[in-house]
Amino acid sequence: MPLNLNRLFVYGSLKRGTDHPMHKRMLRFCSFLEPARMQGYLYQLEGYPGAVQTGDDQWIQGELYRIEQAVGLFDLLDGYEECSKAFEPPHEYTREAVEVITESGQQLRAWVYLYNFSITGRQRIASGCY
Repeated sequence: MPLNLNRLFVYGSLKRGTDHPMHKRMLRFCSFLEPARMQGYLYQLEGYPGAVQTGDDQWIQGELYRIEQAVGLFDLLDGYEECSKAFEPPHEYTREAVEVITESGQQLRAWVYLYNFSITGRQRIASGCY
């Protein structure tokens, strides 16, 4: 992990207001900064979304967090997203660094969990917001 990459972008059950238990657990290791967006598409999976990065003018709406304890955060979230070494590859998600734009207009790099399987037959979430 790049030493200076201390931000996380989330777009689904990890956002504020979802009342998901994992959101509450991740707040032990990071803190909310502001709403943000990244280029890409959201797809409806089995009760949750998957993000796919693109280079066109489509946007995924989410939130940006400051990472305060990277090891604890990624141990927790890599397990939640089933992309840790404890899970056999290929993994449904991969953790990657992407460009995001904050609500205040800053362009920054942040970690995000991207969907890693085929999107064939998946319904796109046109709003980019889940």
